[in-house]
Amino acid sequence: MSDRLKTVLICDDEQDILVTFASILEMDYSVVTTSSGNQCMKTFIQRKQDGQKIHLLLVDFKLGDMTGDELAREIKILNGTKIILISAFEIDEKVISQLKNDDVIVEFLKKPVNIPMLRETISRVIQSDEDCMCSRCRNLFKSYEYEGKRSTICRVCRLT
Repeated sequence: MSDRLKTVLICDDEQDILVTFASILEMDYSVVTTSSGNQCMKTFIQRKQDGQKIHLLLVDFKLGDMTGDELAREIKILNGTKIILISAFEIDEKVISQLKNDDVIVEFLKKPVNIPMLRETISRVIQSDEDCMCSRCRNLFKSYEYEGKRSTICRVCRLT
């Protein structure tokens, strides 16, 4: 991870969830909280215009003013960021699969969220967006897992 903290934007209409997630994540990340889909969109757009990258959006499925998948689709249109969708409600697995296949979300977590799993998932998703330098050819590439381990060799070198 770089010297600067990665930014996680949390959107949930339940204040206790916002406070809990923020307190869990603020030691490792710069955390921004919003309590509605519209507020989340405005915050995301403003930060993007200010050149402040949001590395991950953690969004609840059922918000007061829109659903989490609607928000995720809007963020994607803005050439947005990686999104983890969370929900206490049962959501059809086909819907989740379609959201993932359309690159709208990268993960789905069911409430109540297991805190160690939440931290691990966020870390993994954020790390997957980091540039790495190949230890063989010195090309920059996006890190990825290969045979269960984070790769230090780009796919070009691995293929040769």
